[in-house]
Amino acid sequence: MFAAQSPSTQRVALVIQYLGTRFHGWQRQPNQRTVQEEIETALRSVLNRSVVIHAAGRTDTGVHAAAQVAHFDAETLIPAHRWADVLNSRLPDDVLIRASAPVGPTWHARFSASWRRYRYTLFTDARPNLFVTPFAWHYYYEPLDERSIQAALDPWWVGIIWQRFIEPGRAVPIPG
Repeated sequence: MFAAQSPSTQRVALVIQYLGTRFHGWQRQPNQRTVQEEIETALRSVLNRSVVIHAAGRTDTGVHAAAQVAHFDAETLIPAHRWADVLNSRLPDDVLIRASAPVGPTWHARFSASWRRYRYTLFTDARPNLFVTPFAWHYYYEPLDERSIQAALDPWWVGIIWQRFIEPGRAVPIPG
């Protein structure tokens, strides 16, 4: 006879993709649909108890994410690499777990992140494009002045504004 294996607590990292159109952002809010709540509901359906998921950052209402990183702790026999499939079978069509993996007990999605990337897209044709509209700002009033845009962005590249995104005490990367 084999002894029953008891579950151990594991920390699982997730890479999450979502279309933010019908969400009121990432973070759980009363009486609003959020990405965090959808994933925590799916986790609760598997584990039969509430689990809090921690993200690397938050998004606002209507904002999409291609690779939001988050983690949760669970006492379970389900291997960490299987959680993507387990959760995807319980999540709505506008949320997808792209990957899941085991991480150490001190790893944290927010505090262990070494970089973040944000993409802002302008679509400048005279008429909108239905395949681009959900993911871009349609600007068509007049031609864009690329030199003015670059001049406005230059302070970012020297780390002035990036300071608020970086953990205190960590060096500010300056793009070359």
